[in-house]
Amino acid sequence: MGVVYEAEDLNLGRRVALKFLSKEFQGEPQALERFQREARAASALNHRNICTIYEIGNDNGEQFIAMELLEGRSLDAQIGGQPVKNATLVKYGIQIADALDAAHSRGIVHRDIKPANIFVTDKGQVKMLDFGLAKHMEHHSSMDTASIAGGMRVSPENLTSPGSTVGTIAYMSPEQARGEEIDTRSDLFSFGTVLYEMATGKQPFSGNSTAVIFEAILNRVPAPPIVHNPDIPSELARIIQKALEKDRDMRCQTAAEIGADLRRLLRDSSSGKVPAAVTPSGSTNVAPETYGMPASGAAVAAAPAPAPPSVPMQAAQPPQPAAPYRPPRRSFLPSFGGIFVLIVIVGGVLFYMKEHQPKQYSQIISTAQGALQNARGALQDKDTSTTRSRDKVAVQVSTTPKGATIYVDGNQMSKKTPNKISLPPGDYQVELKLEGYNPVTRRVTVEKDTPLTINEALEK
Repeated sequence: MGVVYEAEDLNLGRRVALKFLSKEFQGEPQALERFQREARAASALNHRNICTIYEIGNDNGEQFIAMELLEGRSLDAQIGGQPVKNATLVKYGIQIADALDAAHSRGIVHRDIKPANIFVTDKGQVKMLDFGLAKHMEHHSSMDTASIAGGMRVSPENLTSPGSTVGTIAYMSPEQARGEEIDTRSDLFSFGTVLYEMATGKQPFSGNSTAVIFEAILNRVPAPPIVHNPDIPSELARIIQKALEKDRDMRCQTAAEIGADLRRLLRDSSSGKVPAAVTPSGSTNVAPETYGMPASGAAVAAAPAPAPPSVPMQAAQPPQPAAPYRPPRRSFLPSFGGIFVLIVIVGGVLFYMKEHQPKQYSQIISTAQGALQNARGALQDKDTSTTRSRDKVAVQVSTTPKGATIYVDGNQMSKKTPNKISLPPGDYQVELKLEGYNPVTRRVTVEKDTPLTINEALEK
C-alpha cells in the first residue's frame, strides 16, 4: 500500500524514511484510514524496538509519514526457509516481546505480527513495523494483575464488522481467524508462529488454500519444533508450544511472560544450566515427554551477561551430595566358558546330523552359506553407498525472485532458493516452484568434482 523513500530532514539535518500512500490507494477511505492509523499507533509508542514515527503530513494531496530510517533487512528475509541460530532466536525473541509489551501496555494490539513486519538492523536490533491494522484497546478501571493477565479487550466501537478477519492468514490466532473479539493474547499467538518459524524455518500452519490454513489454525496442533530442528532446547520448544495454545486462557497471557521465559533460557544457557526438560510454570496440554529430547550442545551459545564492575568474592558453591551407591549391573553376556560349551554342543549336533541325517545336514549348511553371502552383499552395498555419498557434488540453485521450492526428481527439498544442495553424480530433473509464477523444469547432469550452478528467472 505504500512507497518508501530515503530522504533528508533539512531542518534537523538527519536522514529519514518517507512513506507515501501509493497513488492507486489515495482515493480509498479504508486505505487512508489504515495509513493514518499506522502513524497514530506507532507515534504513541516510544520504544527502542519499535520504529519511531517523526511526523505525518500531506504534500499536495499526497499523504506521507516521516519515520526512522533503518538499515538492515526484514526477519522474513533473514529466515529464508532455514532455522535461525538458537542464540540469535532468543535474542530477537526477547526484543520482540519487549516491543509487544510496550504496545500492549499503551492499549494497542498490533494484529499483524509476522516476520515481514519485523525488521533487523545491521547491528542486530529488532524494530517492529507496520501498525496499519493496530487497534486501541479498552482499559478497564479495575485493571489489576489478574485482569492484565487475562488480556485487554478491543473496544466495541473499534471492531471490524462481525465475522470479518484482518491480518495475514498464516499468522492469525484462532479467535482472529473466527472473526471474534480479540485481545492482546491474539498478538502472542502470532508471536508464537514467528518463534516457530525462526526455530524450524517452516510455518506452523500452511496449506495450498486459505481454507486449508484456517482449518489447520483452528483444529490442528503443529508438529513440535524439535521434530524439524532437534538442536533447539526443550525449554525453547515449551515456550513456543505454550504461545501456540489454541485456547487463549491456556496460552501465555502477556508478552512480558514470554520475555521473562526467554531471558531465563538465555541466562541458563549462558551458564550451562539448560535442563533437558523443564516443568512449565503455566498449564499446557502437551505432555512433558513430547519435549524429552536432550538439548544439543550447541543449543543456545549466547554471550554471558557482563559481570558487575567489582566482584569482591565469588559465592561459594554448596557441596554436592555424594552419589548414592548403586550395585554394578549384572551382565547378560555369556561367559567364555558358556560360549565354549555352546560351540561344543552345536558342533556335536552337526557331526551327528552329518553321519546319520546327511540330507538335513546339507540343507542347514546351504542355508548358512546363503545367509553369509547375503550379509557380505549388504556390507558391500553399504560401502558403495558410503562411497557415493562422499562423491556428492555441490549444486547452487538460485531464482529471480527468490524463495522458490526446489524439487529433484519429484522429491521436495527442505531448502528454498537461493540455496546449495548436494547430489551424487548423475542425471536429474530439477523443478522450481513459486506461488504466483510458472514452474520451471530443467534436466541437469551432475559430474564428479564439478560444481554446478542453476540460475532461473521465473515468469508469471
